[in-house]
Amino acid sequence: MSDRNSVPDWVQLEKPKNDAASVAFYRGKGCRLSQGGRVKPFRLPVGGGRRGKVVSWTPASRRRLREVLLTHDAPGGWITAGLTFTIPGDVVETGVASSLWRTFSRWASKSGVGLIWRAEVQRRGQLHWHAIGISRPEWLPYVTRLTLPGPDGKRPKRELGALPADEAWREMWWAAVKSLGDERMSRPGSIEHAADVRCDEGDQRGKWLRYLQDHASKRKQGQVAENIGRHWGVVGRALWRVSLADTVEHLSPAEFKRLVRAVQRMTRPRIRAPQAPFGSKLGWKSSRGRIGSSVWFVSTAAMSALVEWARMST
Repeated sequence: MSDRNSVPDWVQLEKPKNDAASVAFYRGKGCRLSQGGRVKPFRLPVGGGRRGKVVSWTPASRRRLREVLLTHDAPGGWITAGLTFTIPGDVVETGVASSLWRTFSRWASKSGVGLIWRAEVQRRGQLHWHAIGISRPEWLPYVTRLTLPGPDGKRPKRELGALPADEAWREMWWAAVKSLGDERMSRPGSIEHAADVRCDEGDQRGKWLRYLQDHASKRKQGQVAENIGRHWGVVGRALWRVSLADTVEHLSPAEFKRLVRAVQRMTRPRIRAPQAPFGSKLGWKSSRGRIGSSVWFVSTAAMSALVEWARMST
């Protein structure tokens, strides 16, 4: 007979013996700070099953978005684009905007391209979307295949010529917006501002990743829409490739603690404050990195220098 105060063996959770901390560097993207043992590569969930109603954007969901952005890349030979999609004209209801985005996502999937997207609300109250897109250098939008007539006025059976990636993204979004009415795209500035596409411009990918992380932070909660359903998602899951870290540096617990505090100070923003002596002050300080693992889209060169500083300061 067992002691009534004893805990069954299957309940007891042993603390990992390997309490070493590490910093994984992903060149051109950012770093992952981990403590308490090896961190398994993050993989996109298969999906399926019933989901509850999404009423807010939780910290866990923001953390998963950062993990996906850091550890997933385009296949070899493909290009990456920073995308912003806006609905020009009068503000439409949230349900109409969400339906429009679902249509666009379905077209993107059938076109053979991938997206990691994030929804936010503009000051005027209209939903719009930021995304990282992957595609071949030239491709043909699915909607273009359906709308371009052949010589006889019917849907063409021949293969149509592909478009450059930036033109293809714009063409597909313009077609989606036109479903709300042709007058929206006929307004001055609609063609230029409805779809902002920037393809592989130097460090542009890292800048866009940092931009998406910034909008996944607490200080941007004013732009987080409520009761819109999913706040972010992935289109073309099978197209994305899991990327491994380029280098990994191991630190002692004391060195890691010193590094985390330095990173938190480095990423602390300055906000306007007219009452302050110089018109600004330090804003909200992030608490990420104290427990478990955290993702930071910062310069890998700066993070490497901080790692060396943490080691020398012990």
